[in-house]
Amino acid sequence: MPDEFDELTQERFEEMLGPPVSVDGIDQETDDGKIDGIVFELYKEAACVVSVTAHLLDDSASAKGGLSRNQAICAGLLVRITKLMLVVTQLGATGNRSEPVMVLSRCIMESAVNLEFLAHKNEDRFYDQFVKLSLGPERELYDQIRGNIVARNGVTLPIENRILSRIENLCRVSGVKITDVDRKPGDWGGGVRERLKALGNL
Repeated sequence: MPDEFDELTQERFEEMLGPPVSVDGIDQETDDGKIDGIVFELYKEAACVVSVTAHLLDDSASAKGGLSRNQAICAGLLVRITKLMLVVTQLGATGNRSEPVMVLSRCIMESAVNLEFLAHKNEDRFYDQFVKLSLGPERELYDQIRGNIVARNGVTLPIENRILSRIENLCRVSGVKITDVDRKPGDWGGGVRERLKALGNL
């Protein structure tokens, strides 16, 4: 049974990813245009792999109704990377767009470092720090709305009720109280330099 399952799984992955990009003879290739074309196809292939990985769900997680919070954070980072890589391929297909591609690549690398750090450490405290930092804009909006309500002597607008409800729901599923989110922007995991050091990349 395991062999049949593995074979079926492999077939499904091959169907989703398509045929692998051939790199035969690339080390002997002197035409820059052909090399660039192969690199571009490899990049698209990598984006497909990231996308498929982001949507994996094992039986145990499925039985619980979905991924745990920490797993969902990692999957969310993979989805973000996939979306950014898709934009890079779209820009690359329309010609030389080196400047915006560099900006997007920096965002991709940041997400990749965050993902690797979180998965490597696998500690709730780092996930908590990551979530609290990510909720910074929501805390700022929450404070602004609460201030406006106080200024109106407690009168709340319907749109404010909807926004506050959305923020409360987001915090609930994140396992964080909005009042625990720092009002001032900061960093987590000791900062990006410390995260890179922890991964041996600095």
